[in-house]
Amino acid sequence: MEKQKGFLEESLAESQGKDVCRALFDGSPDAIFLADPKTGVILDANPAAERLLGRSVKNLIGLHQTDLHPQRRQDASLRIFGQHSLSEGETVSSGPEEHYALKADGSEVPIEITAKIIKIKGRRILQGFFRDISARKEAETALRESEELYRTLVNNAPAGIVVHSMGVMRFVNREMAELVRVPGPEAVVGRNVLEFMHPDYRGLVKERIRRAMQEGLPMPPAEEKLVASDGTVLYVEIRSVPITYRGEPCVMAIVQDITDRKRAEAEAQAAHRQLVEANSELEHRVAERTVQLAELNTELEAFSYSAAHDMKAPLRRVNIFSEMLAKEAEPELKPEHRAYLGTIRKSVSHMIGLVESLLLLSTTGRRPLDKTTASLSAVLKEAAAETPHGPGVEWALAELPAANCDRAMIKQVLANLLSNAVKYSRGSVPQRIEVTYRLQAGEHVIGVRDNGVGFDMAFSDKLFGVFQRLHREDDFEGSGIGLSIVKRVILRHGGRVWAESEPGKGAAFYFTLPS
Repeated sequence: MEKQKGFLEESLAESQGKDVCRALFDGSPDAIFLADPKTGVILDANPAAERLLGRSVKNLIGLHQTDLHPQRRQDASLRIFGQHSLSEGETVSSGPEEHYALKADGSEVPIEITAKIIKIKGRRILQGFFRDISARKEAETALRESEELYRTLVNNAPAGIVVHSMGVMRFVNREMAELVRVPGPEAVVGRNVLEFMHPDYRGLVKERIRRAMQEGLPMPPAEEKLVASDGTVLYVEIRSVPITYRGEPCVMAIVQDITDRKRAEAEAQAAHRQLVEANSELEHRVAERTVQLAELNTELEAFSYSAAHDMKAPLRRVNIFSEMLAKEAEPELKPEHRAYLGTIRKSVSHMIGLVESLLLLSTTGRRPLDKTTASLSAVLKEAAAETPHGPGVEWALAELPAANCDRAMIKQVLANLLSNAVKYSRGSVPQRIEVTYRLQAGEHVIGVRDNGVGFDMAFSDKLFGVFQRLHREDDFEGSGIGLSIVKRVILRHGGRVWAESEPGKGAAFYFTLPS
């Protein structure tokens, strides 16, 4: 079937420039329509019109120009067509109002319309140009949404934002206006940022502005001071970034109010200083009290040593004279008198034992440590051999390492613990004494365990006190000072002492020495 010729093709059939005109008409990226200005009937259209509306040129020819627009735009279409038809050769725009073309599938395309009256072979023809502005509309929408988002973010940002050119403010958000106590951003736009800077910081700020503008690089955060319009001084942290604002090189400053943080830091520093001063005062008092306590302990030890030493001679004389009295007055003494003298001698002997124990305790605390590297196994064997015990005792002595210690004092510790173990396991069958060893957390841990009467751990705090006893003296002899000596010696060596027991299940005493 022969392709229908349009008005332009027919009109230019005999024209020498028809090829050029046809090429311009068909090659235009905009849709071109030729219409009768009197009737509004479409006479011709180019391929771009086919693509725009999704209709062939054949289907477009003969339509009324209103058929090119949505029904809701009929009145506007007629009005604009009338305006264009009255023009005499000048190009007429459709104006600022939005226009839409109706596609074959019923969808609408935003367009921009321009038209002019031309003459072809003496006939007035209205030439209309439809430009598809879909991409532009989408870009405008995206830009509008982006600007709205930016505006919302900037105006609701939790920090002040200032855009300035060499200090002269071009833009200020609401937060910044509130920060410097002005009614709104418009109250400060055009003013210099230095007006709100604390005098101590103006030189620094001017230099930062110069560097940001000159070097074109972001400035590191800086803590500065602002002075609000009401005179309030604020601590702020400012980050500066070079930007282009409305074609002008500017700096965007993000201003964070850190007044509360600085106040909290100052309060924390003041509290820290007070704490340091209090600690220093406390340490000074502790040092003073420690010196006083050391002096008092020295005096008490000297007194106890002197008192114990001075008591020995009178006690011995009482003991001697009571024995002499018993011998010389023997024939004349009644049985109850002999019992009285026996009680005196027994009490004096016990008192002499207590005095000698006090002297030993005092000596243990006063004598300087004579530390050497000693074999603890050898010391243990000597102490065990010298500990009085019956023939039924079973010994289980662990191998002990060498340690840096006062050999004589550690031997005294082992002797006291072994003699206690033998004493309190009397009557157990078999009677078993065990010495254990382990290396733990940089310490030698040595234990002496028996299978004797044991004790209640509820009273363990009394174990290492002077003259403290957990059993009746009639059942188990002793002065009540042996464990006090153990504790004093071990503490002087930098170790620890403790005990574990249950009534009727024996007891275990442990001490440590640094490895």
